[in-house]
Amino acid sequence: MKLSPNNLRIYHDNTPRYFSIGYASGLIYLYGDRYEATPLICNPNTGRYTILPKCYTYRKAFSFFGFDPIDKQYKALSMIYPSGPGHSKILTFGDGDMNWKKIKYPVLHDICSQGICINGVLYYLGDTSDWDNDHDVTSGNVLVCFDLRSQSFTFIGLECGQLINYKGKLAAIFWDDDDVKDDAIDKMHVWVLEDVEKKEWSKYAYTWTEDKFDRSEVSVVGMTASGEIVFSMRKYMSKQPFYVYYFNPERNNLRRVEIQGFEAFTKFGTVYTFVDHVEDLNVYNLKHFKSVHPPSVQMNQIQNQKKIKRLSFR
Repeated sequence: MKLSPNNLRIYHDNTPRYFSIGYASGLIYLYGDRYEATPLICNPNTGRYTILPKCYTYRKAFSFFGFDPIDKQYKALSMIYPSGPGHSKILTFGDGDMNWKKIKYPVLHDICSQGICINGVLYYLGDTSDWDNDHDVTSGNVLVCFDLRSQSFTFIGLECGQLINYKGKLAAIFWDDDDVKDDAIDKMHVWVLEDVEKKEWSKYAYTWTEDKFDRSEVSVVGMTASGEIVFSMRKYMSKQPFYVYYFNPERNNLRRVEIQGFEAFTKFGTVYTFVDHVEDLNVYNLKHFKSVHPPSVQMNQIQNQKKIKRLSFR
């Protein structure tokens, strides 16, 4: 999918405070210009997209995207830097006025990851250690849970991990030593959040005996319907193969699959991978998705051209 017109650019950065990308129920959300703060939602199947209202943000602004399965509404969450000006806000896609509305959050925290939405709850990693808060979480590092329908926050102590959808539940995946690059012998831990209110986890560990990839070069991107944990390369290099890896916990084996079509890209680029993409035509109103070539949108150009990239989804 290519964004048009030609002057519609996405400011890309590898840190979530300057660039946010989210996936929920068939749609992809991009929040890629920290200065203009112009988010958009796109349908990768049809190539159609809609530009959402701008939202003023200070430095270190973060944004997340999710779907409420009860009210059948897509929502975007914009979180401000705790010591900066402005307000955290939420926007409901398809709502009558389509305006960002203020919300409050009880615990000040830095945001440390992109978000993931599962069954109407947004999850991301946070850090409260630099802020004076009165809460019952003893760990400075937390898992932040935001219920899209009630607009309420829950904070659960969690030191580290990459977040995925594990059979409809939130899971955090990490290794014994996340600084290790030689993966010949290592142990992969999978913590599955069984109950948000009780803060209960099921914990699994798998001996890592594969050496097919360097962990620093891949991301954990999800789990298939058949129960395989999926890893994807983070970067694409011109004229180099691009691989996705499937780990079967029951058999404790790893298989590698080469993804075709990347030869069309001639430059180095960051790749975002989403698992089990399914388009649900019953949950969103297509009238909000304009033509593949909507009217031109005026946007200020970022001075550093090296950080401006047009994103294409294949």
